[in-house]
Amino acid sequence: MTDPSLVAHVLTGAIVALPAASAAWTGVRMLFRAPSERTTAAIAVGSTLLSWLLGIGLFVLYQVRGAHPLDVDFGAWFSVEGYEFEVELLVDHLSLLMLLTSTSIAGLVGRFSVHYLHREPGFHRFFLLMSAFSAGMNLLVLSGSYDLLFAGWEIVGIASMLLIAFFNDRRGPVLGAVRAMISYRVADVGLLAAGVLLHEFLGSAEFEHAFHEGVWPHAGTPLDPQGATWVVLALLLAVMGKSAQFPLSGWLPRAMEGPTPSSALFYGALSVHAGVYLLLRSAPLIESSPTASLAIGIVGGLSALSATLTGRTQTDAKNILAYATITQVGLMLVAIGFHLWNWVLIHMVAHASLRLLQLLRAPSALRDAQELSAALRGAPRPRPGVGVRVLPERFLARLYFLARHRFFIDEWLERLLIEPLLGLARGLDKLEQRTVEGAPDQPLASEPTSSLQHGGAQ
Repeated sequence: MTDPSLVAHVLTGAIVALPAASAAWTGVRMLFRAPSERTTAAIAVGSTLLSWLLGIGLFVLYQVRGAHPLDVDFGAWFSVEGYEFEVELLVDHLSLLMLLTSTSIAGLVGRFSVHYLHREPGFHRFFLLMSAFSAGMNLLVLSGSYDLLFAGWEIVGIASMLLIAFFNDRRGPVLGAVRAMISYRVADVGLLAAGVLLHEFLGSAEFEHAFHEGVWPHAGTPLDPQGATWVVLALLLAVMGKSAQFPLSGWLPRAMEGPTPSSALFYGALSVHAGVYLLLRSAPLIESSPTASLAIGIVGGLSALSATLTGRTQTDAKNILAYATITQVGLMLVAIGFHLWNWVLIHMVAHASLRLLQLLRAPSALRDAQELSAALRGAPRPRPGVGVRVLPERFLARLYFLARHRFFIDEWLERLLIEPLLGLARGLDKLEQRTVEGAPDQPLASEPTSSLQHGGAQ
């Protein structure tokens, strides 16, 4: 009889390795001679589809074992004194649901992109980045530790940033990618800090040490409430950047400069929900910290309110969908603050599916609207109905002005955070230059000291 542990090792390893191999193969071929579009698309989409089928097999194995979590340990990647980086994957109903959602959505987007990007100069580059993203996303959702999750988190961020700048001959996409990169770096600091704190408090960032044994989300944690608060607040900073939450939400509308398939894959369906998945995975920590739960709810509420008002002033279809996405993710954070874990999980999967359809359909919807407008040209327009004004007109006009300018959030961030940090960096640079200029010149240790310096050979 086949060992279930061996089967789990093969399935989980292949789910992560297949899209990674597809990205590597496409990259190597592009260095020499780019393959045909059909070959590139078949390998990229095929690897994603095969990952989905293997995910189905993993789900069957999980059910056969009585729906008990599976810890799949591939051993230590490297180890130094007092630290080991364990490559350990976790299979439970949270990771399985997210895995099947991400692989199916990536496969659909890949199939859609075959015709959408036909004869596009960056066709092969798109599928390379899409495969890299799929590998990173699979690694992120199957990770058994915050350390390994951080690796998948970084791969997803790099692929996302490069796809925002896909049309790099235009200034807008490049600036949007830079903006996203800055927000992602802030998010990375939060996740990295959470991992460091867990190592400090528990000596490990693996889930089996951070949580008690039990079924998600009610596993419990050995951390005291104060330690859990600090870890969750660091995770919240990561989520604010990755999932475009207040006040770091300005990058998401700018990310829509990329191709429509990447907008659907990253900022409507999967990447923007990575922060929500991170909080769901950290449910035992959040349940033990009322302060962190309140902070998550406040951030989500502010994000939903500001994005709703700003979205109602937009005229571009992609921007409207971007702010609608921020709103829904904000509502998920509010529900997380109330510990409604299963509701958030259902909301996340349903919202990812809806936004995927809306963003892929957006170009056709715009064309349909233009044709309808042309057909109705000259027809009498319906008069707006008369409603009862609850709020003063002056207040509504001021609110519209603020929403139209996105509540000046980016300007306040630049003035209160970015400019002081740049000023500090310039000051430190000047101090370093003065220190170097004032230091006495000393010969390098590698310089020869023989008589050859003073007169050549004797």
